Amino acid sequence: MTDPLTATGLFLNIVGTWCIAYELLWGYPKKNRKAIAETRLAGLQEFMAGIEASISRLKEPPYTPLEKEAEIDEFREEWAPNIKSLQTEIRELGEGHTERSFYVAMIGVFLLSVGFGLQLLANL
Repeated sequence: MTDPLTATGLFLNIVGTWCIAYELLWGYPKKNRKAIAETRLAGLQEFMAGIEASISRLKEPPYTPLEKEAEIDEFREEWAPNIKSLQTEIRELGEGHTERSFYVAMIGVFLLSVGFGLQLLANL
């Protein structure tokens, strides 16, 4: 039968390893989703700036400045929900991720150290 100190040490090593693996298994994909959302937001903002510039360059005799401004406002209203949803997604994906990854990894290193110490103590 296994000594309780050895069993506890092995258990702490397993938990510590999963803590260190947090960034790889859960953090990295989250970081990638944030980068994708940021790229989509930048593309959408560039698209909107281009359309707004095109509307602004419409010739004055058929279109009045008020009509142009109304078209731009309508365009912004139509696409505003997409921008807000991307900004919300970016904010949610970025909140506390770096700190959480760091602290979970530090807990993992601590648990590994204690686990190895218990195993060493059990074999003395």
